[in-house]
Order: sequence, then structure tokens, then C-alpha cells
Amino acid sequence: MRLYVGDYLADTLHLSTVEHGAYMLLIMAYWQHRGPLPADDASLARITRMSKLQWRKISEKILVFFEKKDGKISHRRIDSEIAHANGKSLKSQKAGLTSAERRSNKRSADDEPRARVPDTIVQKNISPSSNDEGSSPADLFGDVPGDDGDQLEIGYSPEFEEFWKAFPSGVGQFNRKKGKGAAARAYANAIKRLVGKKPSNRPRAVSLLLASAKAYDAVTTGRDRDFFPKPTTWLNENRWTDDAVRAFLERGDDGKPNGSGIDWSRMGK
Repeated sequence: MRLYVGDYLADTLHLSTVEHGAYMLLIMAYWQHRGPLPADDASLARITRMSKLQWRKISEKILVFFEKKDGKISHRRIDSEIAHANGKSLKSQKAGLTSAERRSNKRSADDEPRARVPDTIVQKNISPSSNDEGSSPADLFGDVPGDDGDQLEIGYSPEFEEFWKAFPSGVGQFNRKKGKGAAARAYANAIKRLVGKKPSNRPRAVSLLLASAKAYDAVTTGRDRDFFPKPTTWLNENRWTDDAVRAFLERGDDGKPNGSGIDWSRMGK
């Protein structure tokens, strides 16, 4: 229920603290009951948490805000608020029914049979957009043989295949026979992020990911790999920037720079 503080105070400035409390309790009971309250003193005393004697001492001041009829007291302002709330509720119900009907109609349309293209095939006539460098079908899947336009099995770029073989195997989460397609997409996106706006960065990006995968394998050798990230997660989270991987790439087994040729400061610029 909305409470208009200004209007309330303007009408009740003459009430004492106890009288304010009794009046507010009646207002709240009226709202909860959604209509008139019984007019007998016993009921009103119970609502206001008073004895009958206490209620009778203040009832004259409080009941002036109500109209008494047929053994009940009513309040015109609260009746107006109840009607307003009921109108909003009805409007919301109608809107909900309309929305449900639209969703039902949409589901019915979506349930129409459709031809499904298998996930493991790609058409030769797919062409990359001009601004999607680093993630075209050629980058992602390698060259697609054939010239008859038929649907063909997916292949992967030699660069990704080399990365895939170098990435460490895990006992639990990582199985080389699963998730290769997702990893290939993550690899293409990682290359794209590293290349940035300079296509000339691509050879360095390829070299970085391959070297990082080998470094990751080296620094985790002998450790429990059950909960190590899969290649897809590793690529999506830029894990080649982990301190352990970078430290390994920046030094040799003898503790000296390993001459990897990777310039970290230039990647992605």
C-alpha cells in the first residue's frame, strides 16, 4: 500500500504517539483484510493491541477517520488504494497471459521439423569475412580438399595440430579424443587476440602458443593433472601468460635466457 506521508501528517497532527500507533494498526489491518473492519470495541481493541478500556479512551479520535455502517467501519482513502492495487494486479495478469500465449505460439512454430547439419562437416563455399583475420575456416580447419561443393569432413591446420600434440595430457579433465573442435576455435581466437591489428604478428603468435604449450607441459610434469584446465579453457583464459610459463620461456635449463625469440611486449599490438 502506498503511504502519502504529507497527507497523513496533515490529517493526524493532533494525535498522540499512542493514537498514531493505534490508527496505523487499523490501517494495516484494513489493507490486509482488503475491506471494512468489524465496528465492535472488542475487535478494534484486539487489532490495536489494547485493552477495551484503553481503546475506549482514544476511540473517538480514531474513528473520526472511518465511516460506520452495518456493523463495520470503512475508510474511503484505503478503499481507493485497494481498488488501484486490484486494477494493477488485473492488468499484470492480462499482460502475463498475453506473454504466455506469445511464448506458446513461438514454441509451436519452433517445434516445426528442421533439417540438421551435422557438427562434423563444413561446406567448401564458406568464405571468411574480411575483418575476421585469424579465425577463418582455413585458419581453423586447414585447407578443405575437393571442388564439387559437397559437404566434407573437417580438418585442422598444421599449426593447431602441432599445438594440440604439445599440450600436456591430463588424467581427468583432458582427453585428446574429446573437445578438439572447441579447442581449435579457442586457438583461432587466441591467435586473433595476439595478432591484434598487425598481421605481421601472426608467426610470433603461433610460435608463442606452441612454445607456451611445451613450457606448460614441462613445468607440470610429475604433478597430478586431474584438475588441470583443458586446452579450450587454457586458451580462452590466456594461460600462456601465467608466471610459471613465462618464466620457463625466458630462461633455459641452465638458468640463462633460452633464446626463444618471443618479444612479449609486442604481442597483440
